[in-house]
Formats: sequence, structure tokens, C-alpha cells
Amino acid sequence: MKGLADAGLEPQLRSWVGPGPNEPVTAEQITLAIGEDELARTAPRLSDASLATLPRTSPSPSPN
Repeated sequence: MKGLADAGLEPQLRSWVGPGPNEPVTAEQITLAIGEDELARTAPRLSDASLATLPRTSPSPSPN
């Protein structure tokens, strides 16, 4: 979080944890704030975590 705030994204951070609409950020802003190397290390873990939290819509494969 500190890296995002240091990169000038503090208003967006505040919107994400406070009331009201969430302010958007671009992929470029995130890349500049976090850095390409850190994103490359973190992305696989985030993808795995996201997949693990998706609800299952069907307990078994559809026959069609």
C-alpha cells in the first residue's frame, strides 16, 4: 500500500477502503507504483488466489 501511496495513488487507495465509489487506476499506474519485477513475482499468486475464490456454478461438467 505504501508503494501505491508514494506513487501518488493515495486518493484512489482511500476510495477503495472508504465509502463511495472506487476510483480507477490504470495498469500503467500500478506497474509504475509496484514495478515490473514485483508484478511478475506476484501475478501467479494472485491468479491462483482469484481462481480459488471463484464460486463453482456446476458441480460437474455439462454434457453439452
